[in-house]
Amino acid sequence: ATALAQLANDEIAELIARHPDRFLAAAACLPMNDVDAALREAQRAIETLNMKGVLIYTPCNGKPLDSPEFFPLYEMMASYDLPLFLHPTRDDSTPDYPGETKSKYRLFQSIGWVYETTLAMARLVFSGVLDRYPLKVITHHCGAMIPTFAGRLTGNVWALEQASDAKTTLSRPVIDYFKMFYGDTALHTLPALMCGYDFFGAGRMVFGTDFPF
Repeated sequence: ATALAQLANDEIAELIARHPDRFLAAAACLPMNDVDAALREAQRAIETLNMKGVLIYTPCNGKPLDSPEFFPLYEMMASYDLPLFLHPTRDDSTPDYPGETKSKYRLFQSIGWVYETTLAMARLVFSGVLDRYPLKVITHHCGAMIPTFAGRLTGNVWALEQASDAKTTLSRPVIDYFKMFYGDTALHTLPALMCGYDFFGAGRMVFGTDFPF
């Protein structure tokens, strides 16, 4: 994984160097199966290849992004003041219902990816990660479900969770943390885009497309 990440990053850096009029910068691929290796590659990509962020997937090898093993990466990226680009991943091996063996109709992608992003954002907020590390996180699909369902996450549902299992004390209102994320414009309808715009504001919207990665 480390060798492949290095190969990808070297190729991307070379592409940018050849076409500076077309590409401004890039986010580095990281071998997240080995956090120590990921830290070394992030440092190399940023300091040697002049990359301006890193790409991470959620879940990460089946692990949530609020797992403590990933905290050193968050500390590093906060110190660089550079963003993490968060992209979802899920395949058809995750069934839609317990009695099935796989996801049908590619719903693992069309719906599952949006859910994965939303889940990761909520875990980063409720676990206190964003309290601990001042991260810049760019979310694919413009914050996924958060702009639409923020009220459910910051209202009664959160209050009930805190009443029954108050393990995390946040220093600010929950909604403030969700508005700290950035959203890209890789959406499929104008109303969805405007919903994201209304939630994040123009200052936290970045242009984004799916291809090329």
